[in-house]
Amino acid sequence: LIDSITEATTTSDRNNILNQLQKAVVDIACALAELHTKPIGSGDLALDSYLTESIRRARRLVSVVAKEHAKLQDIVDLDIDKVHNQLEHLIEECLCEQSKAAIVHGDAHPGNLFWDSLAGVTFIDTPSLHYSMDSMGKPIGTPERDIASFEGRLVELCRKAGISKNESKSFRDTFLNNYDAEKGGSLSEKKLKFFQLRFVLGELVQACNNERSKDIQGSKDIQEAIVSLKQILEKQWMDNQSKVEETMINKEHRDNYPSGRLRGGGESELSIELY
Repeated sequence: LIDSITEATTTSDRNNILNQLQKAVVDIACALAELHTKPIGSGDLALDSYLTESIRRARRLVSVVAKEHAKLQDIVDLDIDKVHNQLEHLIEECLCEQSKAAIVHGDAHPGNLFWDSLAGVTFIDTPSLHYSMDSMGKPIGTPERDIASFEGRLVELCRKAGISKNESKSFRDTFLNNYDAEKGGSLSEKKLKFFQLRFVLGELVQACNNERSKDIQGSKDIQEAIVSLKQILEKQWMDNQSKVEETMINKEHRDNYPSGRLRGGGESELSIELY
């Protein structure tokens, strides 16, 4: 569907394809929500061991980007140390947090999800799905991997097909909202950010590989990947700053009102929940 948009010859044809794509995104969100919640054992605690390979791969990707750093600097300012530090911070947060388990496709991008208006959604290319199960078939994976993979590749393919940023955002929001509406796996913001960062790093490395025999500065894919990477890092930095400020505010309240109570005028007292 996404590729066929470039072949549309009239506005009517294009709008028809976009409407079909919207329906496909809704059905895919529902299908992934079902995959993540229906199997017996879904919702139990995910295992950190499932994250191990993804963490190793993310670190390898950062090391590859570091090797390309000099060339990438000629395109846009990129602080590779910041990338590394943010990644390690996310990894630490992910490993300190318990989240719900799910059966995970493992490579849930649009090319691996067939959609038909009557038949619905068909998953293909699932050789890594078994990593999200233990020896008894019980879910141990983290659904954030599928969500980050699909939304990231969806946005990328929309860009390459000439779909506007507003239209692309609409598809992304439709996907996330319908996944949530279908009560998909309870998502961890930390793990979602980790997999989003891992995905963008992979796209950047792939773009560099594709352009290795050409002028690296001429690659739009590289520029787009770096922009996405910096947006993720900026959002993560802002989230961290908010946490620091919140901690400081709470500490100030505890220092000023150690009993957890704030005296008002007269004889009345206003109780404040600080802990």
